[in-house]
Amino acid sequence: MKTVFTYLVLSGLSLVAVLPAAAQRLTFNERAPQLQITEYLFGEAPESGRTTYVEFFVPGTRTDDGYFETLETFAVRYKDRINFIVLAKGDKEAVKKFFADKKPSYRVAYDEQGKTFTDFNIQYLPTSVIIDSKGRFVWQGKATQLEDRLMERY
Repeated sequence: MKTVFTYLVLSGLSLVAVLPAAAQRLTFNERAPQLQITEYLFGEAPESGRTTYVEFFVPGTRTDDGYFETLETFAVRYKDRINFIVLAKGDKEAVKKFFADKKPSYRVAYDEQGKTFTDFNIQYLPTSVIIDSKGRFVWQGKATQLEDRLMERY
């Protein structure tokens, strides 16, 4: 009996050891996690110290063309004040293919390990966040919820 109990305890500890690290708890107006960008696939690294809009993306997820048209509209309209980044994980070649025809004004970046997705606790798509110029997490939603009055705050 003691052997069975020891085995169950050690098995449980082993299971805990292999579980992925929990995402950090995000709180509005608190410091946002660092973006873990492996490389920029379209566009160059944006100017630091500016408000940044991040759209999380995985190839094969359902998004219609109108979704990225909305993002493009806002990226062009606020290009002098806000960095717009689509942050992707998954099949890098599929990401490149998806955005190649769009010729985006926003940047498309790649997170090879998906660390930023974990850090921001992204559980469904589409999901977007805004990080203000001071590095604080200030908004979460999706591109179809963008409005000028929201963007003009930053």
